[in-house]
Amino acid sequence: MKTLTTLFFTITFFYSYSQIWNLGTQSCIGGTDVDNIYGSLLLSNGNTLLYGTSTSGISGDKTEAHIGGDDIWLIALDNNQQIVWQKTIGGLLDDRPAKIIETIDHKLMLASYSNSLIGGLKTAPNFGSTDVWLIKMDLTGTIIWDKTYGGTLADGVNDIIELPSKNIIITSSSNSDISGNKLSGNIGLEDTWLLKIDQNGLVLLDKTIGGSNYESGGNLCVTNNSFFYLAVTSFSDISGDKTENSYGYEDIWVCKIDTNLTILQDKTFGGDNIDSNPLMQLLPNGELFIIGISSSNISGNKTENSFGNGYEDCWLLKLDASLTILNQKTIGSNKDDFPKTINQLANNKILIGLSSDSDANVYKSEPKIGNADVWFITIDENFNFLEDKTIGSTSRELLGGVIETSPYNFTVFTSSTGINTGNKTCSGSNVAPITWASPTDFWVFNLNTTLGLSEISSKESFTLFPNPVINTFTINSKNTISSLEISTLDGKMVQQKNVNEMSSTMDVELMPSGIYLCKLFLENGETNIVRFVKE
Repeated sequence: MKTLTTLFFTITFFYSYSQIWNLGTQSCIGGTDVDNIYGSLLLSNGNTLLYGTSTSGISGDKTEAHIGGDDIWLIALDNNQQIVWQKTIGGLLDDRPAKIIETIDHKLMLASYSNSLIGGLKTAPNFGSTDVWLIKMDLTGTIIWDKTYGGTLADGVNDIIELPSKNIIITSSSNSDISGNKLSGNIGLEDTWLLKIDQNGLVLLDKTIGGSNYESGGNLCVTNNSFFYLAVTSFSDISGDKTENSYGYEDIWVCKIDTNLTILQDKTFGGDNIDSNPLMQLLPNGELFIIGISSSNISGNKTENSFGNGYEDCWLLKLDASLTILNQKTIGSNKDDFPKTINQLANNKILIGLSSDSDANVYKSEPKIGNADVWFITIDENFNFLEDKTIGSTSRELLGGVIETSPYNFTVFTSSTGINTGNKTCSGSNVAPITWASPTDFWVFNLNTTLGLSEISSKESFTLFPNPVINTFTINSKNTISSLEISTLDGKMVQQKNVNEMSSTMDVELMPSGIYLCKLFLENGETNIVRFVKE
């Protein structure tokens, strides 16, 4: 049964002497089996739509029977995290949602993976082992129509966007040649298949894009009536539509594509290992922000080493409209850190949500809580690292979505096998022993961060650069500095120096890599503290 509770905790961030992260109202939603959240969407009527999969029958918060395999489970919540409506959708086998969008005419388009034949709520036939299943609904979850797209082999689904023309673009990972209703042949072992359809599901154009090897996944970013961006994971060298060789085992391949599905430009990004799973967001100035996972060191067009010795970090890229790299940064810790969400804040800061099983190390300031946690990091427009927070239970949480409900207030959606441990105060229907195969619920909580609203009034009165630092950094102040102290995050002093000047240089070459606090004692009696990263 749904559990609703409120937890308040305060983290004092020494940089600004202010409250930075507040975890507020939280709830657990689920049945007695496995319920995994895949994403979330803020609807025009003010409700929030959660979408994921469920194998639960009627139990706990689930009011509709299990249909077969993995079902699609939709839940609409109001502002108080109360269920407004829910719907179980599926055929007799596995059906998993990839993305839901609300169209310009206020209808829902649900793009799903399916290997179900006609049966259950699925009225469209199956063409191959798996197909794209598209479902159009109203804002209350009532199905208007459903259609499938695919060939005779496996065709998955990755993303869906609506163009300003009201036409829809769907991207699929496809193994099929011309067959079923797939009219463009395959190029390599697995390709990206683009579908352009109208509001009634009629295919207007389809195109297969790829090289001679594998292209998988696919994230779409719409710009205007003229073109959109596609980012996929690619194993291919120059071949087919790919004009640049790969750098490593897997690369990020970005294509600029017009609305007739013609590739205008493509670019490969990567190092000598794995660089994959890109997510994109178009910035207000027209630049393209991409986050992906990376285990590559400096190589190819990657300019920073990884942190995890073969584990995967978050790789940030900023590109101009010509797909030229403007900036990049690698952020991670000692284990796998998978970026899942991007939220651009009003002050040009960017909040990135990750699923992480890393310990405190380098950028990650707090130890892990369970097998996998939610890790939030905030950067500025120049990719300077600002703040981070680890949230979780003593079991496993996988981030599913983040919605900014008002400036600097977010609702966070995760899949959780944990009970009320760590930051989690509800247990939902998770009653079995906690394992990786345990019953899983949706864990929903409110999160507030004041980072960036007032980054300490004294920020303009001093600077610390460079940050991150390798050997030395310099502090410049508009007021005379009496002394400086460097300490660890838990308060242990590492260095101390008397200054009596307005500028000072500190040598940190022999200090271990990590995150430290530099405290400034000023001659006028003020004290300021800034955090820096030692690489």
